[in-house]
Amino acid sequence: MRNNLNNLNNLKSLLMLIISVMIFGTLGIYRKFMPLSSGTLTFWRGIIGGICLILIILIKSKHKYNMKKFLDLKLRTFLILLVTGLMLALHWLFSFEGFKYAPVSIVSPCCYMQPIFVIILSSIFFHEKITRRKIFCFIAALIGMILISGIIESGLPEQGILSGVIYGLLSGFFYALVVIFNKLVPGVDAYIKTIIQIVTASLAMLPYIFLTQSYLNDSWSFSAVILMIIFGIVNTAIAFGLYFASMDGLKAHTIAIFGYLDPVTALILAALILGESLSIYGIIGVILILGAALVCELE
Repeated sequence: MRNNLNNLNNLKSLLMLIISVMIFGTLGIYRKFMPLSSGTLTFWRGIIGGICLILIILIKSKHKYNMKKFLDLKLRTFLILLVTGLMLALHWLFSFEGFKYAPVSIVSPCCYMQPIFVIILSSIFFHEKITRRKIFCFIAALIGMILISGIIESGLPEQGILSGVIYGLLSGFFYALVVIFNKLVPGVDAYIKTIIQIVTASLAMLPYIFLTQSYLNDSWSFSAVILMIIFGIVNTAIAFGLYFASMDGLKAHTIAIFGYLDPVTALILAALILGESLSIYGIIGVILILGAALVCELE
């Protein structure tokens, strides 16, 4: 009986994980239909998502979670989470900018260079040894990036594509920093940690929005408002909620493997909804990047 219950819990956790990462994979599609600046998208994503996650914790607090966990955080931990929130803001900002300028099928794999950046940063921050396997993964991912950029087929890519690639890489780099900084605060409740980070990410956008006056180019319509609300609730609060709830019943390597449904979902939806397609070189590049990243995760 106990084994049957464990199997059911594991299956439930796996389904929650799959749903969450597939929701994350729709980000690029949303971006293509949102007539808002990247700063505005980042701000409202954090605000709406943060409020909804707080409500989720309040509902769950009767059983497991306690809002006093916010007050129990040490000052050092809280400051690190604030810095991590800033890195998360830049990750979101650059990913939105990337999808604005280039096809989802190109930008999404660029964002998934994150595990390769983690290898480099871990060797700097934590003095972790760079093995031959990691070097091989780095070279494979680098070759993949060259293939995706289209340089081999037609020389230097047009400015829009190049901008998308650069923004995608910057997005992956800052998400790698999010991973590194989160390693500095082990043991913090995942929901509490996420709320602090995404609310910080949102508030960090305010100076950027007003300094660049990007809000002047925003086109708020009824459909844009609805899409923004759905994006904040579904793609942020629900997706993060399901993702963290799934972790109790799954092993780390399972989470790592199924996490790659995110870019795969993005590529499939980009083809079905946006009509995007990759050349044979681009397909090989995607396989090299995602394969290298997956091998790094499972090492």
